[in-house]
Amino acid sequence: MKKFIAISLALLMVLAAVGCNTTTTKPTAEPATEDPITENTTGLPTATPQQDSEPTAEPTADLPTATPQPDLEQDIIEAAWAFAEMIAQVHEQQFIKEGAEVKLSVSGSFADVCFASALYPYEMLYITLILNENGNYEVSPASCYIDRAEGVSIDVTDARFGDDAIGNKSDELHNAQIVVTVDDVRAAGCEEEIGSNEYRAAVAEVYGEKLAEYYRGSFTEDSLFYCFDVRCIDTEAGSTVYPEDSYYNIVIAFRVRDIRPFSYLFSFGPYFVSGAYHPEYEGWLLYWNYVNIELQEDGSFVCDAYLNGAA
Repeated sequence: MKKFIAISLALLMVLAAVGCNTTTTKPTAEPATEDPITENTTGLPTATPQQDSEPTAEPTADLPTATPQPDLEQDIIEAAWAFAEMIAQVHEQQFIKEGAEVKLSVSGSFADVCFASALYPYEMLYITLILNENGNYEVSPASCYIDRAEGVSIDVTDARFGDDAIGNKSDELHNAQIVVTVDDVRAAGCEEEIGSNEYRAAVAEVYGEKLAEYYRGSFTEDSLFYCFDVRCIDTEAGSTVYPEDSYYNIVIAFRVRDIRPFSYLFSFGPYFVSGAYHPEYEGWLLYWNYVNIELQEDGSFVCDAYLNGAA
């Protein structure tokens, strides 16, 4: 009996030793050599997402994105190209539709499109379109302009202007004297008293017409600033900046051979005339000047030919 008990105790000790050894010799974790299990039964995000667990859902159609979808991009290009064709016709330009680039704002409220010039290397027509209340993109003429392509040095694109050509023409306009006499005003049909608001309004109109005539004579075919036509399209009394009756906004529209030099000639612009403003001059280059119609003692008026957008 004692022998049986002794054998039983020995067996229990062996079993206990084996059980302890199994616990203490458990192997440490090694990196998996096979693809890990990607199923997540808890639904919680893992600390290290696997390569095939990146989100694949596309943004919903009604949310603006920085990269337009192909159909939307093509619609934007077509809307911009219609404006580009009109500018090309007005100013006898040529632009290239192929390779047009579209940049859509993150909010989707506006888009920019650029077309390369076929006449002037490294120059682009930049067109901005705004999302209207009907969900369509329409061109904003005041935000469109000609400039060099991104990444191209100004020395490359502007070498054709020649040395001091722009500065010399700018000085000429500053030094010019456009004179409106009393006889000019009377010839325009104004018989109002000299110094009256009606008389000043007539002076502004005559000055605008003489200014346009001066440009047509100065911007000749051999000039960098050659114009096919120049017109005074508006003379407005006062403004939010200069509400006085003696100030007039003289608005001049140009149809030119080469658009880009005009970006440097005056102190601002140019802008393209909107069809909503003056349909008959849509696409022409737009400049203006706030002029103080300060009369000489004899009722005449003298002013220069530089358009700076302010008095």
